[in-house]
Amino acid sequence: MLFNLLCEEISPYLQETSSPEEKAEIFRLVLFDKLHFKVESLTDEKQLSLKEVIRTRKTTPMFMGVLYLLLAQNFNTPAFLALSKGKIIVCFSREYNFRGVYIEITKKCTFTTDTALYSPLQTLSNKQIIKYLLSNLVYLYTKQNADAKKQQVQALLSNYL
Repeated sequence: MLFNLLCEEISPYLQETSSPEEKAEIFRLVLFDKLHFKVESLTDEKQLSLKEVIRTRKTTPMFMGVLYLLLAQNFNTPAFLALSKGKIIVCFSREYNFRGVYIEITKKCTFTTDTALYSPLQTLSNKQIIKYLLSNLVYLYTKQNADAKKQQVQALLSNYL
């Protein structure tokens, strides 16, 4: 439900002819300039819950990347996540003569069309994204001395992924 409201917030800024580059910039402007989303280190497992992220407007770099992917999918825009030099990059796919758009997930999400900044890119599969998010939880639970929760997440990582 909250995701639908977020999409309704973005929708008026888009047109049928909006290119992936325009959509990427609109997502960034609405998320960060209008709605004041924040990207920060993981301090609470709620930062990895779509409902809570939209409600609190606070999340981790990887989950912000996931939110971008969900928005791209909702607005029929090809996109994928990648890593480059340890940085999470949202890549809006090329179409026709389009150079591609790359958003580095930082506090305000740097926006560029320069592929040289992000070469080489390691494309992330859905499985790798889930592993990354679960590994974040293991780290958080280790910091919090929450051994039971940590063991549950480690079991998920080893048994299913």
